Amino acid sequence: RAVRERIRAAIVRAWSAGVTGGAPTADAPIPPRAGVLPAEFIRGRIREDFVPMAGECYASLLRRRPGVGGRVVMEFEVVADADHGGLVEDARFVPSDGGVADAGLEEAEFLTCMRESMMTVAFLRPEGEGRVTVRYPFRLSPDDEDAGR
Repeated sequence: RAVRERIRAAIVRAWSAGVTGGAPTADAPIPPRAGVLPAEFIRGRIREDFVPMAGECYASLLRRRPGVGGRVVMEFEVVADADHGGLVEDARFVPSDGGVADAGLEEAEFLTCMRESMMTVAFLRPEGEGRVTVRYPFRLSPDDEDAGR
């Protein structure tokens, strides 16, 4: 939790200093409908901001349990922050084909790493009620040439 808060604080400081690098800022455009973020925007944030951290979580898991892979489904809530856009308030795993994660991916340390990493990702500010729930599947394979990166 402390690491997540330090990373989030660093993101906020960078935005305040005008360092955007493609990241949303407090002045970023707001999606036109309440409670909605564009799917392509969400995919982009996941690919650019979350996947590198998730790769580190998975690489660590592979060192402990070589060859493990499969599918996990993460559900997270993006809430509006008037000054900093949309911040992830909660991230959790939801059941997919038979459980929270495929065999081997249910390890507590791995799931905590993934969840805490998602909590550092910033999004556009959801308009209206200011809360969006996203359910996102991830497939992890040790045979993928980018596995663990």
